[in-house]
Amino acid sequence: MLKLEKYQKGVDFFEKTALSVEQECSFVEFSDIDDATVRQERGDAMEDTKQSNKKFHMNILYVVWLLGLFLFLLVMGNWYCVKVYGGNLFYIAFGKNEVSAEEKVFLKERGTLIYGETLDSFPAQIYDPMMESENGFAIDLMNQLAWEMDTTIEFQPVIWADSFTLLENGTVDMIQISYSEERAEKYYLSAPIYRSKGVVFFAR
Repeated sequence: MLKLEKYQKGVDFFEKTALSVEQECSFVEFSDIDDATVRQERGDAMEDTKQSNKKFHMNILYVVWLLGLFLFLLVMGNWYCVKVYGGNLFYIAFGKNEVSAEEKVFLKERGTLIYGETLDSFPAQIYDPMMESENGFAIDLMNQLAWEMDTTIEFQPVIWADSFTLLENGTVDMIQISYSEERAEKYYLSAPIYRSKGVVFFAR
C-alpha cells in the first residue's frame, strides 16, 4: 500500500512536471510567433515610412523645379521686354515713382493736367465707338501716371496740326510726339513709351 502511494505520487509529480514543460514550451512557441509578427509589422511600418519620406522629398523637388522654371521664364520675359520694348515688367507690376517736393508744389499749383489726345493714332490712342470712350495704351499710360503722381489727368481731343500750338499756349500740358533732336531742344521729352517699326511705300 505504501509503495502504491509512492508510485502514485511519482506519477502525479511526473504529470505536473510534464504539463509545466508543455505549457512552457507552448508559451515559448507563442512568444516566438508573436515576436515574428511584431517584427514584420515594424518592418512594414518602416517601409511605409521610407516610401512616405521618398514621396515627400519628390514632391518638394517637383515644387522647387516648378518655381525655378517660373522664375527663369519671368526673368527671360522681363529681359525680352526691356530689350525690345524698353519696359521693365517688375517696375510695371510693383514700381511707383516718388514725386519730389518741387513736383508736388507744381502739381498743386497746376491742378488738373490736360493731355491732348489725337484719337486717330492707333494703337496708342483712338476713340472706341462701342465703348464710347478713348482707348489705347497711351491712355492707359496717362491713367497710370496720374495714379503715381496722385493727381488728375483729363483727356482733351485735339487735331494733330494744332497740337504744338495748344501745347505752347498752355491749353494742354502733354501730347504724344515722335522724338527728334529739334523737338528735344524745344520741349521736355520723356523716355520713349513704345517703339514702332514702319516702312515707306513707293509706287512702281
